[in-house]
Amino acid sequence: MTLDFLLIVIFLLLVVLYNASRWSMYVAAAKIPGENGFPLLGTALKVIFCGKKNIFDVLGETLDKYGSPTKVWYGNMLWIYADKPQHVQTILNSNKCVQKNYLYKFLGVNKGLIASDANVWRFHRKYLNNCFTPKLLQSFMPIFNRSSARMSQYMSKHLGRGEFDLYHFVGKCTLDMICTTSMGLDHDFQGPTGDIYIQSADILAETINKRIFNIFYHPKQIYNFTKAYVIESKAWSGLRTVSSRVIENAEKTYVKPVSSELNVKSELRKPCIFVEQVYKLFQYTKEFDEQMLKDEIDTLIAGGNETSGMTTSFCILMMAMHPDVQERVVDELRSIFETADDEVTQDHISQLDYLTMVLQETLRLFPITPFIGREVQEDIQLDEYTLPKGASLVIPIFKLQRQEEIWGPEAHLFNPDNFLPENVEKRHPYAWIPFSAGQRNCIGMKYSLLAMKTMLCYLLRNYKFNTTLKYSELKFKMALDLKIVNKHMVSIEKRKFK
Repeated sequence: MTLDFLLIVIFLLLVVLYNASRWSMYVAAAKIPGENGFPLLGTALKVIFCGKKNIFDVLGETLDKYGSPTKVWYGNMLWIYADKPQHVQTILNSNKCVQKNYLYKFLGVNKGLIASDANVWRFHRKYLNNCFTPKLLQSFMPIFNRSSARMSQYMSKHLGRGEFDLYHFVGKCTLDMICTTSMGLDHDFQGPTGDIYIQSADILAETINKRIFNIFYHPKQIYNFTKAYVIESKAWSGLRTVSSRVIENAEKTYVKPVSSELNVKSELRKPCIFVEQVYKLFQYTKEFDEQMLKDEIDTLIAGGNETSGMTTSFCILMMAMHPDVQERVVDELRSIFETADDEVTQDHISQLDYLTMVLQETLRLFPITPFIGREVQEDIQLDEYTLPKGASLVIPIFKLQRQEEIWGPEAHLFNPDNFLPENVEKRHPYAWIPFSAGQRNCIGMKYSLLAMKTMLCYLLRNYKFNTTLKYSELKFKMALDLKIVNKHMVSIEKRKFK
């Protein structure tokens, strides 16, 4: 018997033994509608080689065919998709599904809020909630105003010069906001430093996304020898040009001698900005290590930047495509503000009813995180089906928020009236979850909404937005977050506000 033959036999025996240990999963999965695919590979080849179709089309077709829940074998991993609001509610509120699935480990911030194991997440979230209290958010308003005014000024160079990608400005503005508020670093990130970060984040997101949907790149022993790994490493270096500055500044500002008389529990309950709190956790507790500190900083910068920046860009693009909506929003702004340069306050924002509806509709059609994933830690019941321990759950927010059964026959079209109070009242509360929901919802949701509304006020009071892009021409792509191939191309003209 040759060595090669012996190795093959051993490998096959290990595969058999591994799968035998998961026999209960196979039994439960057999009762769930869906696709089995090829032995060992499952439907992996269908996802990898989907041709001109994007991942939204492939997964959408599977859900349309089988309904919710739907099973898909991806290699020897069981994925279960659920897009009924009642199913989503059960999953996101269950203590059996708090763990993120293994794909989140590819994000490179394994000890941050977005990807950490359930027990780590519970500890972090308990103490990081204090970084987003109403009083702290109120204190951020001057910075939101300053960054928004700066963005508006930078954008003026495009007056009368044709179309440009709006996100180039908005993304750097949100980076400026998150670094100055939650990270305590007063630096103009709307210049070259911001350019490096935005470009690196875009490359990193696309590279990690390709790895997620290519099962052959999952083992790090293979991935670390690929060109994609080299690209990812360079992108991380670009991203950390910002977080390294944050850490350098924080070590000078927040690292202090720890008094033996310090009441740690009391100190950790005090509201403070995010970077100060993670340094307190690092200094005062044994559970919070240096890698957690770095991962939480990278997580919040990236998450805060992408969510607010991309959504604001989509929102302006929608108003450029729907001039009647844009003018109605501007009329509302005129009724609230005296001039185009008035500072925005929380009192102003509380009066922006129609702008809020427009923003909510934008988040419905363009949820920045189009999919979220969980792992089943114990068997859980979903209607007549048992979702087995070890399965990965996938909630396709993009599809959920475009279902005709929920949103009507024109669910794919932009219509802010979907968020009139009487329409909201009719819908299941889990039909709209752009910030996720349940236990692991987005910690910075209120922060993001304040930042976005402030930016929109400055942009719409100063400029009229136009575009030659047609809504029907938009092409989506998945790169961790939701992006459009067409980009957020708009032209601007100076608006006469009063």
